[in-house]
Amino acid sequence: MIDIKVAWAAMGGDPALASYVSTVTRQGTLEARLPVRELARACVGACALAAAELGARRAGLAEVPGVRVDDGAVATAFVSERHLLIDGRAPVTFAPLSRFWRTADGWVRTHANYPHHRARLLGALKLPGDASVADVAGVLAERSALEVETAVYGAGGLAVALRTAEEWAAHPQGAAVAGRPLVERERLGS
Repeated sequence: MIDIKVAWAAMGGDPALASYVSTVTRQGTLEARLPVRELARACVGACALAAAELGARRAGLAEVPGVRVDDGAVATAFVSERHLLIDGRAPVTFAPLSRFWRTADGWVRTHANYPHHRARLLGALKLPGDASVADVAGVLAERSALEVETAVYGAGGLAVALRTAEEWAAHPQGAAVAGRPLVERERLGS
């Protein structure tokens, strides 16, 4: 589980400062199967503490001020695009073919916001360039999520089969990520 202390330590922060962060926990915010609220809180908390430390150093203060992280504010920031209105209407932020789709055996997430991604998705599915959402849904419903992922990726597009935590841990990429630290730093060039 990622919490503020883990995120702060991963960034190389002074462990003594982690206690300077207080949280206001609000149930019902960023609810998900995965610990989204906790991850968001940890990210905001570690960044806010880093900003407080930097501000204190620049101002020559002896003490770093405390930081309060409120789940309500964190949740609002993390879903702020859902609250945006332009001329009274919500903007289109994802193309119609960028979404979660039901497959024959599970789910797949596609990305088709850019014309070349849309073309590669449709090409991999052997659909014409003017294919509709219903056309794509029909083809995907007949194929396995892994088959779609492989075909679209092979065509240069973006589609990811959804996996359980166990399936992700057994996948080579999941194992590679699990073996890495949360944050890595290295100097590039001079």
